[in-house]
Amino acid sequence: MLKGHRLTFGACFAALLVLLGAGAASAAPVYQEDVPTCHGAAATIVHVGYDTTVVGTDADDVIVVDGGWNNIHGGAGDDKICVSGHFNAVYAEDGDDVASAGGLYNNVYGGEGDDTLDADDASSFMQGGAGDNTCNDNPC
Repeated sequence: MLKGHRLTFGACFAALLVLLGAGAASAAPVYQEDVPTCHGAAATIVHVGYDTTVVGTDADDVIVVDGGWNNIHGGAGDDKICVSGHFNAVYAEDGDDVASAGGLYNNVYGGEGDDTLDADDASSFMQGGAGDNTCNDNPC
């Protein structure tokens, strides 16, 4: 037996932790172009999928949703909301918001504040709330 060359369990475990730590430090970085954008701003909330309620915060959010049958609530703050897919309901809520819906049969609602609402398809419904609102560049 080579007594002088044996490693104890503790030493082996410590060496393993060092190796695992080095592996974690070399993980692939996330680049800015990997983050979806909405009206020129990087998304702070992203959802891809169907039949979900997505809720913003009381701060200024940038919400990007891709899918259908979702309910999106901007919350308070001056939000930017971009939705693609069909049969979504967007509630901009309080603040001066910008909300866009691409796809068929989406409903986009403004709230308190001056909102800018856009929908790509004539089958979509838009309604401004209290404030000076536009729907596809027309007062609403």
